[in-house]
Amino acid sequence: PGVRGLAGGELPWRLRAEQSGGGLLLDVGCHLLDRIDLLCGPLTDVHGTATNAASPAQAVEDTVVMTARLQRSGALFSAVWAFAGAEGLDELKFIGTAGSITMAGMGPAGPIKVQLHRPDADANPAQESVTEELIQFQPPPSPYFPLVEAVSAQLAQWRSTSQSSNRAEAYAQWLQVEQAAENQGGGPPAPSVSSALRTAEVLDAALGAYYGGRGDAFWTRESSWPGVKAMASKP
Repeated sequence: PGVRGLAGGELPWRLRAEQSGGGLLLDVGCHLLDRIDLLCGPLTDVHGTATNAASPAQAVEDTVVMTARLQRSGALFSAVWAFAGAEGLDELKFIGTAGSITMAGMGPAGPIKVQLHRPDADANPAQESVTEELIQFQPPPSPYFPLVEAVSAQLAQWRSTSQSSNRAEAYAQWLQVEQAAENQGGGPPAPSVSSALRTAEVLDAALGAYYGGRGDAFWTRESSWPGVKAMASKP
């Protein structure tokens, strides 16, 4: 039982909070949040509930439910990561007033399904006709290389242009400039350093209750985690 059939032995680094910062949401779920930020903009009003539903060999969470709002459009976002579940479903779906787009949530492969709903004017105006298209593509050999390359280039630019001898102060100044440009609609194209920080903040907001806060060295106080206490109280 448990995440990926984990039944015993030494835990991999992905499931050790002192090395990964949490469960598999930190390892693979973060990439879905990066994609949401890239395609739809920042998430706000983030709420999350995490639990360890079926993985007694690990202290970190294996299930997370999250809700949020898209800052630009006001649309709602909801997600479920059930890493200990029996069903291997990996799906990201955008639902709008005129159709939907469905793709893999965390995997780089698989087609993109586009459904368009149009009123059927030739029949009953209240009825709709649905057209569906599958977009096939070959995933790149290294799908996350452009992300790493873009963030690395921005960090290199920050180091080369900084006028401050204090690294933390210079970095904070760079982020302020970048975020101001993004807010005006003319900032650097995503992904960016600030978008990576936004994803980290979303993760902390979703997992904060499980760990009793994430602003300290929470990995050193495992016995105090509300999530671990909830596991211990299970019958």
